Amino acid sequence: MNINLEQKVVFIGGRWSWKTTVWREFANRISATFKDGDDATKEEMHWESIDEYVTRMNWFHFRKTIEHPAFKKLMNWETEVLALGWGTTTFWSVKNGNTGEEFSDVVNSEILKNSWAIVIYLRATPEVLAERIKNDVDSAENRPNLWSESESILEEAQRVYNERDPKYTQQATDVIDTVGKSIDEIVTEAMDIVSKKSA
Repeated sequence: MNINLEQKVVFIGGRWSWKTTVWREFANRISATFKDGDDATKEEMHWESIDEYVTRMNWFHFRKTIEHPAFKKLMNWETEVLALGWGTTTFWSVKNGNTGEEFSDVVNSEILKNSWAIVIYLRATPEVLAERIKNDVDSAENRPNLWSESESILEEAQRVYNERDPKYTQQATDVIDTVGKSIDEIVTEAMDIVSKKSA
């Protein structure tokens, strides 16, 4: 399928929504330039893991001085296909413990909204996300855990889904339900969406 991109294509979704796998295959199929939001963030941290950085510094410092500048660069680059980190634009607010300064996802959300990009939300149910979490052996090494000792993986997946699905849905120009679909089917559906908007 020949697609002439006139807009950025941005994939969003929670952890384990297959964003990375889908956007890589999507970009390869249409021979587009691509960039991962997590990689852009890690470059700002000189490839230190998010877990290590947040432990050493704090969430306020990470969100404001690492993730936000990385996101702004990402949206300003001429890269055609992007995948955003799961928390870049979704329901968070952090405060500087010393100064009381607050910083929230609204700043990033406005940048995404004003980019006129095709934003595709890859949706999966909490049950499916929980199963993917259990099978992701690398996740604990690369990203901070969200669930507490008293909360099961499924409970955490359900809570985060309930919090963020409305926001992802609001931000998206299109939604792909990924449950029961192969990567190939998801990518093909994304290509159909973009093809119609680029015609």
